[in-house]
Amino acid sequence: MTINFTLIIQMIHFFIGYLIIKNILLKPALSKIQSEERLQEELNNSINFELLNIEKKENDKILLWEKISYKIIALKPDLDKIYQKVFIGRIHKIPEISKEVSDRLKNELTNLIVNKVKNVK
Repeated sequence: MTINFTLIIQMIHFFIGYLIIKNILLKPALSKIQSEERLQEELNNSINFELLNIEKKENDKILLWEKISYKIIALKPDLDKIYQKVFIGRIHKIPEISKEVSDRLKNELTNLIVNKVKNVK
């Protein structure tokens, strides 16, 4: 069996081409891909950290609202007492009706009720 000299030269050329491609083209591309992956991982970590902060702040806001609502409920009876003392006499005065107007309204209502009862039969 004879070894072809051109086959050995082609193998050497192939190996040299492989080394050139690996060191000149692939190394920078792989380092760029790895740096992009690290950047993506850092961004994901910072997003997760911010989401945790947002969730914590929302929980704090809910707890604060619950505390405030309990305080409002606790103060409500006092506000009712103050309202009764200060405003009831001023706002809810019922106007007085004269005796004549009262009698006239009584007669009108009585007549209306009598007429409705007559129509029921």
